[in-house]
Amino acid sequence: MTPRLTDGSTQPKQDGPGRPKAKLDPEHIKALAGAGCTVDEIAEFLGVNKKTLERRFLKIMEAGRLRRNVSLRRKQVELAMKGDRTMLIWLGKQCLGQSEKSQITGKDDGPIKHDHTVSTMTDEQLNAEIAKLLGSGSIVPSGAEPS
Repeated sequence: MTPRLTDGSTQPKQDGPGRPKAKLDPEHIKALAGAGCTVDEIAEFLGVNKKTLERRFLKIMEAGRLRRNVSLRRKQVELAMKGDRTMLIWLGKQCLGQSEKSQITGKDDGPIKHDHTVSTMTDEQLNAEIAKLLGSGSIVPSGAEPS
């Protein structure tokens, strides 16, 4: 049974049209956002409309997420400082711009020079190069007869 208010009605009084304003605890919303909940999840959990939640508590949810991010970074740095190799590598890439890219260069860090190009090679020269690279016997071009 719906409780009656002092004037005999069953709905709380409100100043304007629409639903009465939901009573929501900003600290609870901040904690949910800080725990990684999405706006959709928080709205569903609290039983309010997503747009209402965003309109009234966007900055509070952002503050919760920022607090979580600071805590995560602090823990990551703690792990790295204790010698966690994975975290050291990851933070090096994220914070220091380090990477695992390797670059092969020629003499004096210049370009690699080669003596021939495929377009000027005869079939025999090309077969010899391919065989050398593969460490196997002669490769016959398609359509040619083996000798």
